[in-house]
Amino acid sequence: MKVVILAGVLYCSGSFSQTATIPGKPSAGTTSSTRGVEVSVIAKGARGDGVTDDSAAFQAAVNAACGGGTVLVPEPSVKYRLANNINLCGNLNIKGVQSRIFFDYRAFAGALFNASNSLDSNITIDGLWIDGYRAAKGATNQHYALFFRGFKPRLSNITVRNCRITNLLDTNFPHSSDRATDAVYVQYADNVTLENNVVDHIAGYGLHLASVSNFKILKNAINETAYASIKLAADNHNGVVAYNTVTGTGADTPHTRAEGGSIDMPSTTSYANTPNTHVAVLYNDLSGKHDYGNAIRAGAAQYLTIVGNRIHDLSGDLRPIYIGLRDRVDQTGRGIHDVVVARNTLVANTAGGVGISVINDGAGNTSVPVAKNITIDGNYILSPDSSNYFYSCLYVSGTSSGIEAVQVKNNICEASGDGVGAAGAFAFVGSSGKPAVNFQVHGNHLRFPTGVTRTKDQFGIVVFDRANVVARNNHLDSYWTQIHEVVNATNIILSGNVCTGTFSSCLSLNSSFIAEPPLIWLSPL
Repeated sequence: MKVVILAGVLYCSGSFSQTATIPGKPSAGTTSSTRGVEVSVIAKGARGDGVTDDSAAFQAAVNAACGGGTVLVPEPSVKYRLANNINLCGNLNIKGVQSRIFFDYRAFAGALFNASNSLDSNITIDGLWIDGYRAAKGATNQHYALFFRGFKPRLSNITVRNCRITNLLDTNFPHSSDRATDAVYVQYADNVTLENNVVDHIAGYGLHLASVSNFKILKNAINETAYASIKLAADNHNGVVAYNTVTGTGADTPHTRAEGGSIDMPSTTSYANTPNTHVAVLYNDLSGKHDYGNAIRAGAAQYLTIVGNRIHDLSGDLRPIYIGLRDRVDQTGRGIHDVVVARNTLVANTAGGVGISVINDGAGNTSVPVAKNITIDGNYILSPDSSNYFYSCLYVSGTSSGIEAVQVKNNICEASGDGVGAAGAFAFVGSSGKPAVNFQVHGNHLRFPTGVTRTKDQFGIVVFDRANVVARNNHLDSYWTQIHEVVNATNIILSGNVCTGTFSSCLSLNSSFIAEPPLIWLSPL
């Protein structure tokens, strides 16, 4: 399968307030006289002793380098203490050597490094270590380590790489009421790169983008965020999220990834009611505790590719990969289409729920369009735990809003516990009054071990309220109660499927609900 990565845009939630500023905010669009100039914060008076407020020295260095220069942040003798906002400007580089900065946000509200002027473009921040030292735990205001926000015009060419942002906590951690203690926030911007950063113990979101186009989030290591580790709120277009590592145990915090999980793309209506489009989520490693969330979640997803991710050792209340609208009445006029979920590995997960879910439920909102063009191909799903099990390996539902043109092929669902298949290892559930049609279910392998004491009924492929379903060349083996169950469905073709092992029946028909023509069964048993 060929994956084409275009570019992307991300949105941020939460308002931004700045109650204290440093005099001498640099003017955007400074002349090119500073191009190539290097200005050290030490030369501007920074002490780096961990006690003195070095904010004025940092601001002076920024002012001197605006328009094309570089601010140098050498390794301090102890650490730089910054107790006020540093206002950035356009055409600026800030270069450190993992230089440690104490973000003392007990003293002020808002962002430590702030670029919110409409001309603050072409900014690169490289090699800083911004640490709250947990000393700011008593603070309750919004706090961002790095804040970039354009509007008219939008910002462009924003890069954050090789930085560490750690220990940004607040009184309500991890339940910050505004969830606006973020490591990096970018809104209304184009050409954004967040690469090779470390983010650890953040009271809000880790990397948070909103209304961003042409973005790359690459090779970041994120641990213990109270809310989503990578958040693409809405109106994000043409981007890639790849080779990131996201984890968290919740061992020293009461909550971890409580909303949205590791990678969250909810398409919230706060941002012009515009969904995320053309986003590729590739080869990320996601693990650890999730409190009421998902490893990967997408709301009104359009032209979304989720390929090659490794999702493992999860715990908590979640569905590892969740795509769709459910119980969301704010999805007016938006929908799900052109989604590929392929070659992902879900192993050693003890969380309850479903391995891969695609659900189009507008909760009665008739403006939600039918979901369509969904491909689920070549995924491997293993659930080893017998008590905390995947209820289904794969669950596709058009309840309330409809779904059509779905391909499910070459997937392996393997269970060593008792619960998989209680609602159908592969469950396809229809809708009332909306189309749920044109399903191709080919070449999948459902495995269930012998020698396991079964306490529940297990079903292989369940088709309920569907029309035009073709299931061919699937292999369903070992110890299922019933391999195929077809209820209230029309135009069903089951061809070339193989059932092996111990089961009570390979095909279960609820004849009182099957419409004409009921079924074509071509498989030898």
